[in-house]
Amino acid sequence: MNDKVKALLSILESAGFSHDDLAGTVAELNDAVNDGKSTSIQLVSPGAAARYIKRINDETVFTARFRHSDEPDLLNNESNDERIENPNQDSCIVVSYDPAKQ
Repeated sequence: MNDKVKALLSILESAGFSHDDLAGTVAELNDAVNDGKSTSIQLVSPGAAARYIKRINDETVFTARFRHSDEPDLLNNESNDERIENPNQDSCIVVSYDPAKQ
């Protein structure tokens, strides 16, 4: 696994995400970093995870932001007038990688 992804994984695990829950996400991010491609993923946020967004932004090559329930889910092609109907997705963290910004 790429060291950049390991740093992110460590932060996400300390935020309450389990290693098993992140397995596919980590593989996608690892492939993007290794291939020099942009990607974005979103994770349903455990309650305290939002405070780790600054740490992700400061300590890794990734960009993280909080996505609120009334914001369209552009990663899943949700239009501007659609809203998340799944209450489990009321708060998500969007993590992006852009090699052009490195």
